[in-house]
Amino acid sequence: MAQPISNNSLINSGKRGVILGALLYAKEMIGLPETATVRKPLPNDKTTLLDNPQGFEVYNRELVRKVFPRIINEAYDVVYADKGRKPEIRDIVAFYFTLQSYIDGNHLRADGTYNDRFGACFLSYEALISSLRIDRTRVKLLADILETNGIIRIASHYEGTKRFKWYFPSYCPRVTDDGYIVNEDGEIIKPDYSVYGRRKRGKSRRTHDG
Repeated sequence: MAQPISNNSLINSGKRGVILGALLYAKEMIGLPETATVRKPLPNDKTTLLDNPQGFEVYNRELVRKVFPRIINEAYDVVYADKGRKPEIRDIVAFYFTLQSYIDGNHLRADGTYNDRFGACFLSYEALISSLRIDRTRVKLLADILETNGIIRIASHYEGTKRFKWYFPSYCPRVTDDGYIVNEDGEIIKPDYSVYGRRKRGKSRRTHDG
């Protein structure tokens, strides 16, 4: 049995019709194709950034809202709870976004072969150290913390006898409500706290780039 249509339904339907008509009129006036969508108002100068030909990067804001706060709180309240002077790890945030901002996006090399570094940060250790004003051992520590939390993947690359560390940042599309990364298999990644141990300067084994 058909339900009677209320006056409110008619009013709402009329409003939708007016809005749709206005959008279609706007498309016609400025010459947009039928499939084009009208961009909703964006805050501050976000529109300018999105239209910037120099490009922009995307990130999962849950990293800043949930994941990084969880890592930092766990470090100070659990891992370093019994230490008088606690190691500084809050710069994992700056470290991650630096890696994310310098990803090698070339899927193929110039000769057409597959680029093994595709998706990895292309900055050298020296560039990371200079950009973030941190020492070599801190690069190792911060990278290990990010890796054990599922935020980056670390791979070794050899060129002759020289070993390089490649860092592949994840975009972390799946995050739990309490700030843990969920991998592609649906497993929640829990960190290994042993990698949070503070390294003494000069004690780490150095390679060419890691």
